[in-house]
Amino acid sequence: MKDYLVAKVLENRGLHVSSTLVYEAVEIRSASKDLSAETKALEVSMETLRLKIELSLNCRISSVVSAINEDSAIAIADERFEEILDLKSLELPLSKLELTKCGYIKLLNTGEIRPLKDPGHQYDMMFMVPGASFVMLDATQVILSHDTELSTRYRRASHWIRHAKNEKNIQLSIIFYWFSVEALFKETEDDHVGPFIRWFLGFPSGKGAAAVDSNVMSELQINAEYTLMRKKLIDSLEFIREFRNDSVHAGFRKFDFSGKNIDLYEQIMLLGAHRCLYAVEYAIINSIQNVSEFKEYIGLIFNQAIRVDDIHGTVFHALSRASRNDKEETL
Repeated sequence: MKDYLVAKVLENRGLHVSSTLVYEAVEIRSASKDLSAETKALEVSMETLRLKIELSLNCRISSVVSAINEDSAIAIADERFEEILDLKSLELPLSKLELTKCGYIKLLNTGEIRPLKDPGHQYDMMFMVPGASFVMLDATQVILSHDTELSTRYRRASHWIRHAKNEKNIQLSIIFYWFSVEALFKETEDDHVGPFIRWFLGFPSGKGAAAVDSNVMSELQINAEYTLMRKKLIDSLEFIREFRNDSVHAGFRKFDFSGKNIDLYEQIMLLGAHRCLYAVEYAIINSIQNVSEFKEYIGLIFNQAIRVDDIHGTVFHALSRASRNDKEETL
């Protein structure tokens, strides 16, 4: 664990203070309190991110954080900032109290200051080239050619997956991925979609498991972590389901769900939602029209839609790595 100072600039039309305000672990101060190196870092950050900010006027908000790495430090600080701004906005209803992405992080053991340049993972241009001399249907065209309950659910799920993919906040991304799986499979208010996620991460269960190829199951269970990972998935998906319900029904905030196991939860939902979507795509192509039929044939779909090497090489590796990261971050 290392100690960091994370500082960000507040939005225009926000807040200007003449004296420093301290709220637990968060400090709000004026631009005049910047050190010259801090001002330079903010200028670089603003220019790199192509933002238009009143650096000479807008307040800075900062916090000292102990974390395993810079990304974790920024995430922890953002949670603290959001809570203070929530409360402060009640005092200042006419001001825009929002964070910008402009800021810097200081390594307190060395004093090194690094501008915040990258607002998160970035996407890039994709070039599509024909794979044959004749035009082939792509997956989107195939889905659009079907007009069934299951294809409609697939379209709804794709909406939430895209939002989850583009969402920078990990907690919201996890919830959006959960919504995508609900869009695929949820039929009644009491339905729990966690078992579907487990199925297509390589852990079938229930009566549909009788149709799973015994050779496939034997190959999956070769992995020494299989039983332990099944238990971890059950517990993790139940926690995510409870947080989803608390967020929707009890108004929990995104930063009420953080800290321990956050990397694991994110990986479970990212991998699980995409593999559920692929299984439904396979079902649609094979003329399955609704969720009831999907559930009836889930074992046979599993046999065709999953690859043992993907479960061992991608799913197990990613979940094990995320578990290790979460353990290290709590040390």
